[in-house]
Amino acid sequence: MIKIFKYFYLIFSKLYFGITYKTLKKSSKSHDELRQIWKKNLDKNFPEIDDFEKETGYSIDSNFLHDLAFKTQVADKTNSKVSYSHGRLLYSCLRKYCENKTNTYINVIETGTARGFSSICMAKALEDHNKPGKIITLDILPVKNKIFWNSEADENGKKSRSELLNNYKNLTDKFLIFLQFDTLVDYSKILINRINFAFIDGSHDREHLKSEFEIIKLSQEKGDMIFFDDYSLKKFPTLYHEINKICKDYKYSKKIICSEEDRCYLIAIKE
Repeated sequence: MIKIFKYFYLIFSKLYFGITYKTLKKSSKSHDELRQIWKKNLDKNFPEIDDFEKETGYSIDSNFLHDLAFKTQVADKTNSKVSYSHGRLLYSCLRKYCENKTNTYINVIETGTARGFSSICMAKALEDHNKPGKIITLDILPVKNKIFWNSEADENGKKSRSELLNNYKNLTDKFLIFLQFDTLVDYSKILINRINFAFIDGSHDREHLKSEFEIIKLSQEKGDMIFFDDYSLKKFPTLYHEINKICKDYKYSKKIICSEEDRCYLIAIKE
């Protein structure tokens, strides 16, 4: 029954997303309107993230972060609130992990590429630490097709993701591998012997999370990390409970950091 479901889901998802990405609309907000929203969020304070950066000893360059966020996080759906503080956490977390001298090459996997904000933050961490590695980032959106991204870049027409991230070509060429991938049905198609670091930010439901963990669970050793986005009992209860179950069953310690009341993250470390 499960195989039949996945077969029909595969057919449906490919048809649905094949049609959907072609009909994505251009951002209804102008470049200037999006920039005004971005400016309002530049001076927001995140005490727990400040503390984490002090604890790890690493913080991403703020100008780099804000410029990247304007291109990849400020979207048409945004009204006045923009949340991209997880980029700071990912950078600090991965830089701290890179201190381990026994890990001479870092394999990172990410689910939920979107416009590439988190991917670039992690690539920046590897670059700044002078650490060789690759970031394999998975998303149902196409890799090479030109689409609208509901962002400031839409004013100049449709772009591929690589065009959207053209200012960061040095990082994308060196560290990033983009794959169009649905973890619910495709998880068995990818095998990585060692996954040092994982960022889980794909479809926010239990079944996708379970499939994503299937990719990771046999490929981590003591000290390896999983960064879970949107760890929230209120907003994503099934996801919240499944993350807790994974940590308990597979022996991961948990560190919870909240940027805002409704936005928390869980950093899991393999024991």
